[in-house]
Amino acid sequence: MRAPFYFSVTEEILEPPYLMGNVFVREENYFLAEHSHPFYHVNFVTEGEAVLHLSGKTLTVTAPGYMILPPHVPHAIESRGGYSQVGMNLAATGDARVSLVADLCGGEATVGSTAQLSVSFSRFLALLSGGTDALALWRIRSAYDALLLSLFEKKEAPSPLSQRLQDLAAEQDVAKMSLSGLCEALHFSKTHLERLFRKEMGVSAVAYLSRLRISRAAALLSDSSLSLSAIAEECGFFDASHFGKCFKRATGLSPGAFRNRKNHFS
Repeated sequence: MRAPFYFSVTEEILEPPYLMGNVFVREENYFLAEHSHPFYHVNFVTEGEAVLHLSGKTLTVTAPGYMILPPHVPHAIESRGGYSQVGMNLAATGDARVSLVADLCGGEATVGSTAQLSVSFSRFLALLSGGTDALALWRIRSAYDALLLSLFEKKEAPSPLSQRLQDLAAEQDVAKMSLSGLCEALHFSKTHLERLFRKEMGVSAVAYLSRLRISRAAALLSDSSLSLSAIAEECGFFDASHFGKCFKRATGLSPGAFRNRKNHFS
């Protein structure tokens, strides 16, 4: 991970509907208390992992990934290991690009993978710090438009693996599946499935299943009074002890500490 720093340009450089473009690196154990903004955040995490705490749920963005935060949505952000991002703020009202962003997130905080996109932190840092002559400005504005367009195009055409996972999730509880069970359900060998996950999702199949379980557990810790044993069973862990170890390894907090912290944000 790079050393922490922050660099941004304002709307005078980018032009509406862009209000700001930035590149930055957050340090280990980063935490930003609950806040909100009157504009859209569209941020691309290029290294590390960021965790969004929202009222009633937690969303995790792991590189390469993105987050969209609509206007006036309270959220807190933390990162155990730090993260880097290429980001943009867009006015709440504006041209067709803003309308497309609004449609994409549906008025709710949204996260996803950008494994199929090419988002270069170094390239955007060079662009933003490359001067303000006419050609430099053109490059910056074109780069942000191209980045936003690539996100829309990705969402319009989900990968074959993503589509098959969505279809499977409509019929079975994927989070409770073992790797062997997932291979059988999708009719892939383990080697082929791992290759597809690495290529299309940017993570291993095992990591994907683990994230599903942790994400569901985090939601249940936040939104229910179920015991840790009940949550462990619901999310496909062997028992409460196994759940506790996996959850702390993934989030840095025990399930109990996470539940208490979420109650503070709610």
